[in-house]
Amino acid sequence: NRSLARIVAASLAASLLWLAPVDGSCGTYRFTDLHPAGWSSSFALCVNDLGEVAGYGTTSGGERGFVWSGGTIREILPPGADSARANWINGSGEVAGTWYGGGLPHAFLLRDGAYLDPTPHWGWSEATYVGEDGVVAGTGEFGAYISRGGVTELLPGFTSVAMGNREGQWIGRSGTSSLLYLPGQGYLNVTPPGATASAPRGINDSGIVAIVAQGTGTTRGYVKSGEFYIDMTPSGWSSSQAMAINDLNAVAGYGESPGGRHSFLRSGGSTEEIVFPGWLSTEAAS
Repeated sequence: NRSLARIVAASLAASLLWLAPVDGSCGTYRFTDLHPAGWSSSFALCVNDLGEVAGYGTTSGGERGFVWSGGTIREILPPGADSARANWINGSGEVAGTWYGGGLPHAFLLRDGAYLDPTPHWGWSEATYVGEDGVVAGTGEFGAYISRGGVTELLPGFTSVAMGNREGQWIGRSGTSSLLYLPGQGYLNVTPPGATASAPRGINDSGIVAIVAQGTGTTRGYVKSGEFYIDMTPSGWSSSQAMAINDLNAVAGYGESPGGRHSFLRSGGSTEEIVFPGWLSTEAAS
């Protein structure tokens, strides 16, 4: 997400936050509670360049997606759905997500007030991402896919697609491995050395990938730049998860700090800890 250097979405059980640097102050953030009134839980998953936030939560009627924009909450529930999650919002306000009905998940794209099906005639599918060009990505009955202009294309090297960038590069998983798809080159394994399992979380337009890796009983976030894997774990922390990277190469994530589960924003060699005052834990997601 391009606005990561100034906006970080954080989630925590029964509430969620929007964080933005306060003008004229260094290392100080303004925290706004985005939790929809009357909901029992909520989670922020994605923030776009306009500061709009997509996520989901639990209401008295079940699980619902939402979009927060300028102080207004919009509930996301496609017609006929029992429940839904909004997983991604792009700079045009298009929302990709998954609704549930008949015990099965179904991908959707919310565009200009209309709910569209990126995988028509599939028995089940999930949508995890929508790019700035409106391309939807996810997984489903026939495998990992991207959908553009009503045409669904399979990416057979993946079992699931996480997201892509403006250069047509895609990240996803195959089993327990993280893969990077490069047009004209194919699939590259980007699992950090020594990891027993990994998951890619973000990619910027330069092709730099944020990855969460597991191994030897620990979880650590990495950034893969060229041939190098850079550990994102803040000094003194026992674990980390690198969740997103923007075009300034700033990385957002969270982990286990000496004070508990806290979030971080890393830019260059500097790491800033992000903690909501009085809360036990936070998780920066976007």
